[in-house]
Amino acid sequence: AAGRKAAEADYRLALEAVKTMLTRVAEGPLAKDFAFRAARETLLRDADEFYTKLIEAHPDAATAYAGRGRVRELLAEFPAARADARRAVELAPDEARWHFRLGMIPGGDWADAVGHLERAVALAPNEVEYY
Repeated sequence: AAGRKAAEADYRLALEAVKTMLTRVAEGPLAKDFAFRAARETLLRDADEFYTKLIEAHPDAATAYAGRGRVRELLAEFPAARADARRAVELAPDEARWHFRLGMIPGGDWADAVGHLERAVALAPNEVEYY
């Protein structure tokens, strides 16, 4: 039991580390810096690989699928991003933020996207961003 708790703590710590890195790469000032593009893509590919390994170790971890989906969205790999976001929603159907992400990924079926956005609003009616 102690080993499992330690592994879960390590897993959460690793997810937070990747989330912090992605925030800097995806939303920070470097995200729009042309000279940083190649390094940004390398970091995103590394994050994709990291999430893939987490999924292999924890195949029912909706958070890992959602994270990898976000990375793939940032890489403009929209079909793969939608597949990961859909898997996150399947694993945690009451998680509004993942319905929202799935609905916002470009290039998907419009009716499906609207359905997920409506579900996000229904699950979290006080979250203004979902409207």
